[in-house]
Amino acid sequence: MDLKPHLRKIIIAAICFHVCIAILVQLGNRIFPLSRLFPDREIYQGQIQALADAIKTSGVSAWFFALVPLHIKLYTLCYMIFARLGLSTLVYEPLNALLFIAILFFVFNLGRITFDAKTGLVAAAIVALWPSFLVTTTQPLKDPLFIALALGFLTINLLWLKKSYLLPRALLHCVIGLTNGCLLWVVKGETWNVMIAIQIMTLALLLARTRERRVSANILGSVLLIISSLVIPRVAIHLYQPAIGWAEQRGVASLDTTRKFVAEPLGEMPAFSWAARIAQLRHRFIAQFSGAGSSIDTNVEFRTTADIMRYLPRATAIGCLAPFPNMWFASGLQNGRLGRIVGGLETLALYFMEILAMIALWNNRRSVSTWWLVLASLIGMIALGLVVANVGALFRMRYLYVMLIVILAVEGLRILLFKLRFPFVLYSRPEASSVLEV
Repeated sequence: MDLKPHLRKIIIAAICFHVCIAILVQLGNRIFPLSRLFPDREIYQGQIQALADAIKTSGVSAWFFALVPLHIKLYTLCYMIFARLGLSTLVYEPLNALLFIAILFFVFNLGRITFDAKTGLVAAAIVALWPSFLVTTTQPLKDPLFIALALGFLTINLLWLKKSYLLPRALLHCVIGLTNGCLLWVVKGETWNVMIAIQIMTLALLLARTRERRVSANILGSVLLIISSLVIPRVAIHLYQPAIGWAEQRGVASLDTTRKFVAEPLGEMPAFSWAARIAQLRHRFIAQFSGAGSSIDTNVEFRTTADIMRYLPRATAIGCLAPFPNMWFASGLQNGRLGRIVGGLETLALYFMEILAMIALWNNRRSVSTWWLVLASLIGMIALGLVVANVGALFRMRYLYVMLIVILAVEGLRILLFKLRFPFVLYSRPEASSVLEV
């Protein structure tokens, strides 16, 4: 399936669609204030305005050295260019539409690389129409930028399994991955351990399917990318103190008004172990959402590695299935009953997609890339179940891994229709080969 002749039309249509949704969301904001759904939106808008004022008084250097999240800096550029139009959150639409297209592009490519172009196209269409995610992409939030960068990083890792590189190309691929990884860490460093775990899983699958010496460049590139990823946080720590000094010189050291929660190592775990990091993040989430109505298992704290191991089954259920049906029709403190119902319907759709994903896995059980999609989504969802003690936060943070499930679900649906001899079959491609993918 060649989409190149239609690519421009598809992109223009997607942009127009997103702009229309952004306008409708802005109009709907007068009836149902979005600050109830996205409480961090008001914080970010305040930072954007503060940074714009600092730029006017201190120049472009204030923008570069300000200690604010990267997405705030990008949205500030949109705000300064389009704020005179007085369109509220619509001033951020140029960047949001671009990130929306980037997300759809990476979803399409992950589906195309793993299965085929039609699977990728249908998966991208489902993601584009996913209600809560679509509304999220119209706001000045961290999520769209994070998801776009994370999908790019995942694509880079999947390509280690799907293509055989010569050494120069493998090193270039590693450099691209490192650049993407640095940006991803800057945007959302708390998810970095998950990305490292996915990289290690990718390397393990690559080693498991290695039969010829020609893939040695891929292994080398993958190992170098993992080592570089481990170094990124340590380099950032050494740059943090100088960055504070540079920001203080320009009066932009205190623009980040995001609430900070100190999470000290708990129990007997070493301060710098992964288990301690999980315990710290969970402790922070419990403190941050202590008054939220959708908190879950806030009485559970991790003090030993054994505590984490015992909680893994529960974390898996939360990551893959929350919010549970008993929460679907209750009235939420922030989003009310309607928001809970919409969330419940989306979760029910997720349940069906997870079933279809299992069908896809079984039919393609000898495909390394299919296992990669399943394991990457599971690693992310289980990690969220371990640390996120609020269903509302988990619902938004899970979008990235749900997109991987969507790709698998589309393939599962194709297989199901094919086996049932359904008169309208999306694809005519035969069933997956029983030979291990090489």
